[in-house]
Amino acid sequence: FDVLKDDSLPLDSLLAAISRFSLQTSARNQFFGTIIERDHLQVQQHVNVQLADQKTVIRAALTEKSADRLNLKEGKEVL
Repeated sequence: FDVLKDDSLPLDSLLAAISRFSLQTSARNQFFGTIIERDHLQVQQHVNVQLADQKTVIRAALTEKSADRLNLKEGKEVL
């Protein structure tokens, strides 16, 4: 997990982020979707993601720094 602490590594590309570290996860723990909203109001931010089924929306909380490093913005596809 040391790679997650390195702020110099670009994480705005999903493929680049995944190739940088390999976490063990099962298929049922992965959600594909598109960001439909990101609030920029606080240090802890919330991102709403519409899942691929086009019905389900999940809300994720993360720090402003992490959201910026991941270049999270409306319309971006995420995993």
